[in-house]
This record gives sequence, C-alpha cells and structure tokens, in this order.
Amino acid sequence: MDKIPTFIKDFSKKKSPEERQQVAQSIRAKRQEHFTEIELDEESRLEAERIASEKEHALNEELECINKLENEISRLSESGLSKLLNYFELKKLQADLDCQFFL
Repeated sequence: MDKIPTFIKDFSKKKSPEERQQVAQSIRAKRQEHFTEIELDEESRLEAERIASEKEHALNEELECINKLENEISRLSESGLSKLLNYFELKKLQADLDCQFFL
C-alpha cells in the first residue's frame, strides 16, 4: 500500500473528522469480523478433530472385541472333538461376532 502524504492526513483531520471516524469504525468492524471468523474456524476444526478421535477410539475398541471373539472361535475350533463338545458355545460366539459387524 502506498503511503499517504502527511498534508492529506492533516487536511482530512481538520476538515472531515466525522468521515475519518466512520471509516475507522468500518475498518475496526471488518477486522473484528475477520478475527471472529478465524476463531470460529479454529473452534470447528478442533471439534471435528475431537469427534474423529472419539470415533477412532470407539472403532479400535470394536476391532479389539472382534479380534477377541475370532481368537476364541479359533481356539474352540482347533480340533474336531473339541468343536463337537463346544458346538453351542461356538454358535453363541459366532452370533456375537456377526452382531458386532452390524453395530
């Protein structure tokens, strides 16, 4: 921005102080609006990050639960005899695992 000569500033201070005040007030309002927008953008970004973090945490917990169920199913299904003996427990675990995928 080019520097305004001093005699123009002095002239406007003497001859039109009301207009100078109006322009200054307008500039202050625009600056305040700009900084308010920046603050709101930052708040919404932080809120989005918080929500994403919570969702990631919940998904990790679900994944851990699913992995435990799959490990339990694998353990119970290791041999034919134990599979036969643990048939009902296996069915319950498989139903729990299927239920986890639909949450």
